[in-house]
Amino acid sequence: MSTDWYWVNSALVRYVDNAPWSVVTNTGLAYKNNELTLGYQWDSSFAATLMVQDIGFISVGYSYQFPTAGALASIVGGNHEILLKIRLGKAGTAEVPEEPTEESENISTAN
Repeated sequence: MSTDWYWVNSALVRYVDNAPWSVVTNTGLAYKNNELTLGYQWDSSFAATLMVQDIGFISVGYSYQFPTAGALASIVGGNHEILLKIRLGKAGTAEVPEEPTEESENISTAN
């Protein structure tokens, strides 16, 4: 979208023997290193997440998830989560090689 604003998406498909499939999708907006996303877990719940701090490669956030179906929805109003996000290989952190200067181009190794 721009250098400061961008769209974030994620999806997770999980399968465990003798358990139902789990499909989770998230989408939202980010401004610099702050994110606001909405998520949906198939036949289970909705969630809203806010990542508010960025300390180098670590972000801290808050999420609220509320169930939408099943017996759990009538018993539990929702749950609160504190999040810790660790970025591995964040884009844009690689060092950019310096452009050669006029002086370095004119230096000769010949004697």
